Amino acid sequence: MSVSAASCPAGLNKVKPFLIKAEEFQAKQPLISYYLKTYAAHVGLKNRNPTDKEATGFLMKLLELLESEKGTNPDIAQADGRTVLTKVALMLFVKADDLERSGQVSDMIVKLFYTATLLFEATQQFV
Repeated sequence: MSVSAASCPAGLNKVKPFLIKAEEFQAKQPLISYYLKTYAAHVGLKNRNPTDKEATGFLMKLLELLESEKGTNPDIAQADGRTVLTKVALMLFVKADDLERSGQVSDMIVKLFYTATLLFEATQQFV
């Protein structure tokens, strides 16, 4: 079983948006991707049905992936995740807000607001 949004079991639908965004950030901002995946694991573990073996297996694979990434990315140990996520979320929100206020209407603005929202939500793992 691979760990991707596409392979996310139905019992973990709440984490799927975070995994999708994590995949989008992986190439350019792996630290953001890592924190989105840790939040997905946090939400998944909190909301999983203990009898759902598929969801449990997926979460175990996700946790293994996170441990692997932590070992290969030195920035993870030194970064303040809440600050990192908040900074990028604010940057995306301001960009979307500026575009909207300038009268430009596009799907990109919606995507920017949505991504900022997911990043803000992911900061809850640090509370």
